Amino acid sequence: TLATIFAADAFDVYLEMLAIDPTDLQLMVRAGDVLSWTQKIDDAIVILRDAVRLHPNALEAHLRLGKVITWTGDDFAAIDVFERALDLDPDSLVAWSELADLYLFTEQLGEREKALNEVRRLSSTGG
Repeated sequence: TLATIFAADAFDVYLEMLAIDPTDLQLMVRAGDVLSWTQKIDDAIVILRDAVRLHPNALEAHLRLGKVITWTGDDFAAIDVFERALDLDPDSLVAWSELADLYLFTEQLGEREKALNEVRRLSSTGG
Protein backbone atom coordinates (compact mmCIF):
# COMPACT_ATOMS: atom_id res chain seq x y z
CA THR A 1 0.00 0.00 0.00
CA LEU A 2 0.96 3.61 -0.28
CA ALA A 3 1.26 3.91 3.50
CA THR A 4 3.73 1.00 3.60
CA ILE A 5 5.83 2.57 0.86
CA PHE A 6 5.80 5.92 2.68
CA ALA A 7 6.78 4.23 5.95
CA ALA A 8 9.64 2.37 4.26
CA ASP A 9 10.87 5.61 2.70
CA ALA A 10 10.57 7.41 6.03
CA PHE A 11 12.51 4.66 7.76
CA ASP A 12 15.29 4.96 5.16
CA VAL A 13 15.51 8.69 5.91
CA TYR A 14 15.66 7.99 9.66
CA LEU A 15 18.43 5.44 9.09
CA GLU A 16 20.44 7.97 7.10
CA MET A 17 20.01 10.56 9.82
CA LEU A 18 20.87 8.03 12.55
CA ALA A 19 24.06 7.23 10.66
CA ILE A 20 25.04 10.85 11.29
CA ASP A 21 24.02 10.81 14.95
CA PRO A 22 23.21 7.31 16.21
CA THR A 23 22.32 8.64 19.66
CA ASP A 24 19.61 11.10 18.60
CA LEU A 25 16.67 10.26 20.85
CA GLN A 26 13.91 11.69 18.68
CA LEU A 27 15.21 9.93 15.57
CA MET A 28 15.43 6.64 17.44
CA VAL A 29 11.87 6.96 18.72
CA ARG A 30 10.54 7.94 15.28
CA ALA A 31 12.39 5.05 13.63
CA GLY A 32 10.83 2.73 16.22
CA ASP A 33 7.42 4.18 15.40
CA VAL A 34 7.87 3.59 11.68
CA LEU A 35 9.05 0.04 12.24
CA SER A 36 6.06 -0.70 14.45
CA TRP A 37 3.68 0.79 11.84
CA THR A 38 5.10 -1.60 9.26
CA GLN A 39 4.73 -4.58 11.62
CA LYS A 40 8.48 -4.93 12.16
CA ILE A 41 7.91 -5.21 15.89
CA ASP A 42 11.15 -7.00 16.79
CA ASP A 43 13.19 -4.35 14.97
CA ALA A 44 11.19 -1.58 16.64
CA ILE A 45 11.91 -3.10 20.04
CA VAL A 46 15.64 -3.23 19.31
CA ILE A 47 15.77 0.46 18.38
CA LEU A 48 13.55 1.53 21.28
CA ARG A 49 15.57 -0.54 23.77
CA ASP A 50 18.69 1.22 22.46
CA ALA A 51 16.92 4.57 22.94
CA VAL A 52 16.10 3.66 26.56
CA ARG A 53 19.63 2.39 27.17
CA LEU A 54 21.22 5.56 25.76
CA HIS A 55 18.62 7.89 27.27
CA PRO A 56 17.48 6.26 30.52
CA ASN A 57 15.58 9.38 31.60
CA ALA A 58 13.57 9.67 28.37
CA LEU A 59 9.94 9.11 29.32
CA GLU A 60 8.71 9.03 25.71
CA ALA A 61 11.13 6.24 24.80
CA HIS A 62 9.95 4.16 27.74
CA LEU A 63 6.29 4.69 26.87
CA ARG A 64 6.80 3.76 23.22
CA LEU A 65 8.88 0.71 24.12
CA GLY A 66 6.27 -0.46 26.60
CA LYS A 67 3.48 -0.09 24.05
CA VAL A 68 5.35 -1.99 21.35
CA ILE A 69 6.20 -4.77 23.79
CA THR A 70 2.50 -5.14 24.63
CA TRP A 71 1.92 -6.04 20.98
CA THR A 72 4.19 -9.08 21.43
CA GLY A 73 2.02 -10.38 24.27
CA ASP A 74 4.86 -10.19 26.80
CA ASP A 75 2.74 -8.45 29.41
CA PHE A 76 5.26 -8.80 32.22
CA ALA A 77 8.05 -7.19 30.18
CA ALA A 78 5.70 -4.36 29.25
CA ILE A 79 4.76 -3.90 32.91
CA ASP A 80 8.42 -3.58 33.78
CA VAL A 81 8.93 -0.85 31.18
CA PHE A 82 5.82 1.11 32.22
CA GLU A 83 6.80 0.86 35.89
CA ARG A 84 10.22 2.29 34.98
CA ALA A 85 8.37 5.08 33.16
CA LEU A 86 6.59 5.86 36.42
CA ASP A 87 9.96 6.14 38.13
CA LEU A 88 10.63 8.98 35.68
CA ASP A 89 7.18 10.56 35.96
CA PRO A 90 4.88 9.27 38.70
CA ASP A 91 2.04 11.29 37.14
CA SER A 92 2.23 9.74 33.67
CA LEU A 93 -1.39 9.12 32.72
CA VAL A 94 -0.28 7.00 29.76
CA ALA A 95 1.85 4.71 31.94
CA TRP A 96 -0.87 4.30 34.57
CA SER A 97 -3.51 3.59 31.89
CA GLU A 98 -1.36 0.96 30.20
CA LEU A 99 -0.54 -0.61 33.55
CA ALA A 100 -4.21 -0.81 34.50
CA ASP A 101 -4.86 -2.94 31.42
CA LEU A 102 -1.73 -5.03 31.85
CA TYR A 103 -2.44 -5.72 35.50
CA LEU A 104 -5.89 -6.96 34.48
CA PHE A 105 -4.41 -9.25 31.81
CA THR A 106 -1.91 -10.65 34.32
CA GLU A 107 -4.54 -10.97 37.07
CA GLN A 108 -2.81 -8.54 39.43
CA LEU A 109 -6.09 -7.10 40.58
CA GLY A 110 -4.78 -5.19 43.60
CA GLU A 111 -2.24 -3.43 41.39
CA ARG A 112 -4.95 -2.81 38.80
CA GLU A 113 -7.12 -1.06 41.37
CA LYS A 114 -4.18 1.15 42.37
CA ALA A 115 -3.51 1.97 38.71
CA LEU A 116 -7.18 2.78 38.07
CA ASN A 117 -7.22 5.09 41.08
CA GLU A 118 -4.21 6.92 39.65
CA VAL A 119 -5.89 7.15 36.24
CA ARG A 120 -8.98 8.65 37.90
CA ARG A 121 -6.89 11.09 39.93
CA LEU A 122 -4.83 12.21 36.97
CA SER A 123 -7.85 12.46 34.68
CA SER A 124 -9.65 14.71 37.15
CA THR A 125 -6.63 16.99 37.54
CA GLY A 126 -5.74 17.15 33.86
CA GLY A 127 -2.54 15.10 34.42
